[in-house]
Amino acid sequence: MKNIGFFGDLVAYPIEGEKYRIESGHRRYDAAMLADITEVPVFKLNPKMQSLAESGNYSWAILSQASQLNDFQQNMLYRKITMQGSIQSAVSGNWIKDEIDKAKCIKKDYVYSVYREEKPDHPEVKEKTKFRHKDGYKRIEKSYDFLKSAFEDDSIIKANRLEDCLSILIEMQDNLNDYITEIKKKLE
Repeated sequence: MKNIGFFGDLVAYPIEGEKYRIESGHRRYDAAMLADITEVPVFKLNPKMQSLAESGNYSWAILSQASQLNDFQQNMLYRKITMQGSIQSAVSGNWIKDEIDKAKCIKKDYVYSVYREEKPDHPEVKEKTKFRHKDGYKRIEKSYDFLKSAFEDDSIIKANRLEDCLSILIEMQDNLNDYITEIKKKLE
C-alpha cells in the first residue's frame, strides 16, 4: 500500500458531530494507517439513509451503495423507499438497487428541470436516458387521489413512521405552495 497507494473507498455513517463510524473497509483503513496514509476516500450515508440501514428492514449491502450519492440524492432515495414501503409491506432489494442506479445518473438540477418541464441539458445524463413530457394535470390528479386514499381508506401509518410522514407532508406543503404561486403567475 505504501508503494501503490490506497484503492477503493470506505463506507461510513455519522455518529456524532464530525465523527463517523466505518461500516465497510475496516481492514483497508487499518492497512492505510500502518502504511502512514492519513487520508482515505470515504462514502458517507446521510442520517436518513442510516436510519433505514439500522432498521433491519433493508439489506445493508444494498443501502451502502447509496453512499455514492450526494445528500440530495440520498434524501430523494429515502423518500422513495419510505413511500414504496408504505404502499407495499416489503420493498425488494432489486427495486432499491434500481433506484440507486437511476439516481447515480440524475443530478439535482436535472431533477428540478424535469418538474419544471424544461428540456434537460445536463452533461452527466447518459445519452440513452429518454425524456418524455407527461401530462402534468393527470399526474397531479392521480397523486391527489393516491394521497387522499392514504388518509381516507384503510391505510395505516405505523407509529414509528408518524414523524417521517409528518416531515414529508410538511415538505410537500411547502413545495405545493411554491407550485401554486408559480401557476397563479402563469394565469395572470
